Amino acid sequence: MKKSLLLLLPCLALGLFTACGDSSYEVHNTYFYPVQASGVRVYADQPTDTIHLISLDSWTATSSVDWMTVTPASFTATGSFNDTRLTMNFEDNNTGEVRYGYIQVDSYATLGKLVFQYPWLNITRPSAVYYTEDITESDSQMATFYMNLDAAAADTLVAFTVYQDGATLQSDAAWAVPDSTTFSAGSHSIGLTIAANETDSARTAKLTLTSGTVSTTITLNQAVEEE
Repeated sequence: MKKSLLLLLPCLALGLFTACGDSSYEVHNTYFYPVQASGVRVYADQPTDTIHLISLDSWTATSSVDWMTVTPASFTATGSFNDTRLTMNFEDNNTGEVRYGYIQVDSYATLGKLVFQYPWLNITRPSAVYYTEDITESDSQMATFYMNLDAAAADTLVAFTVYQDGATLQSDAAWAVPDSTTFSAGSHSIGLTIAANETDSARTAKLTLTSGTVSTTITLNQAVEEE
């Protein structure tokens, strides 16, 4: 009994196996890294992202949707753990809705990774305010961006990350002027010059951030001066 137990312990340490005894065993293990239990999440203008696939086995990878492709599409086992960086390429999301697909990996077993693509750009200031069209479906959640301003003249900031060169930020009001209006891919923090509201009513301006073929609006609400 003691001899049988000692022979079994090395097999348990190796993980999954189909047979053990006479040095004959088989191990299988394939997984995504990082795990990201909630799925991969990307922005509307984001052309690419990556995730790692760790595997002892041969595999093939496919996309469930036509707006995403995955490379490489296959791997042949080498007898040891292999770390493959999968590149996901995306089309711009102009649907106005969160859309999702998945990467399917067929190996010794089949596994999948959910991918969500937002219809908005990656704006970090002001922070996104979320609302849900249907509270029973998490993928119907949408985001809006707005900033409430005092009546006095002031300088403030907007911040965002764009993933394509040639992005623009345009204002539809002369009283709200961005310091810069064109941008390369990357993160940006842009000053806004806000004129005092000397009218007798509150007013609204729209900043339109465009990257690739996608635009997202930031609404500026300026209060009227109190008497």
